Amino acid sequence: MTTQQPAQIVTSFGPTTAGATRGLLDRWFFVAFAALAIIIVAVGFAPTYYLRAFGTEALPPELRVLPFYLHLHGVALTLWFLLYFVQAMLVATGRRDWHRSLGVVGLIVGVAVIVTTSIALLQQESVSPVRPALLPVPFFLNLGGVLETAVRLACGVHFRRRPEVHKRLMYLTGVPLLGAALSRVPGAIPFVPLLPLGLLLALTIRDLALTRRVHPATVWGGLVLTLVIGAMSVALGQSALGHAIVDALRKPG
Repeated sequence: MTTQQPAQIVTSFGPTTAGATRGLLDRWFFVAFAALAIIIVAVGFAPTYYLRAFGTEALPPELRVLPFYLHLHGVALTLWFLLYFVQAMLVATGRRDWHRSLGVVGLIVGVAVIVTTSIALLQQESVSPVRPALLPVPFFLNLGGVLETAVRLACGVHFRRRPEVHKRLMYLTGVPLLGAALSRVPGAIPFVPLLPLGLLLALTIRDLALTRRVHPATVWGGLVLTLVIGAMSVALGQSALGHAIVDALRKPG
């Protein structure tokens, strides 16, 4: 009997450890992403937004006074990532009742993010520190990112009673919103195009680690939607219609 105990202990230790690891990954993956997103947003926008109360003398003249719509955009984006962190924590700690109660607030904040981000993109030429020419392809790619966010938010609300679908869609909803913040982190500009791919890959690895298959919400809400909207944005940006739209936006008034 005593000679078999070590074997039994080893045999039971392996699955127990693996199960505990999967449990931690299942419970805290989205909390970790929310924390990372908050760090990226805080570092990226600290000099031009969050630290404005300490003085704006070091900023370019055109950024010392921000238009009201950019303040609204900053508040909405900040609330989105803070609320996402709270919601992820509530699920991770078993307070799903509180999570559901905050759902309407999340929808309102999400719509505010979409609206204010769209306005900011349409006005980007007038608020850019270097005032570059508005380029069609990057403009429509950014606008496509807003469309991705809107589609995922709508689908996330629709599938709110299917947790495995809902939490993946809400994770992916925040991905396009991080590009602008990351581009403002010193030395991080080369990584901006890789950010959506990296976050989608992380979600895919999580799926494989937990269920040994990629969840359909990851495939359709992530890869397929990104590729379709990205291709459409590039095509529109290269078309005569896209150039005409951008030319119209450049005209004063």
